[in-house]
Amino acid sequence: MGGHNLRRCRALYDCEADNDDELTFEEGDVILVLNEETEDENWMEGVLEADTAKRGLFPVSFVHMLDEEEDEIED
Repeated sequence: MGGHNLRRCRALYDCEADNDDELTFEEGDVILVLNEETEDENWMEGVLEADTAKRGLFPVSFVHMLDEEEDEIED
């Protein structure tokens, strides 16, 4: 098991960060999940796959978790 095997999720909706520690993203963006266990069970911490400098918390309800099989599918 390598340390780079992060879970990934795809944004279902646009999300505008309300606070400095939140992540802004657009529908279709892929987010790498850094931490599934945050202070709020409805939020996770991650970075944008396309721009890993963008890091923050995001609502679980805004994303769809990707399985390994789905990773192979490119639209």
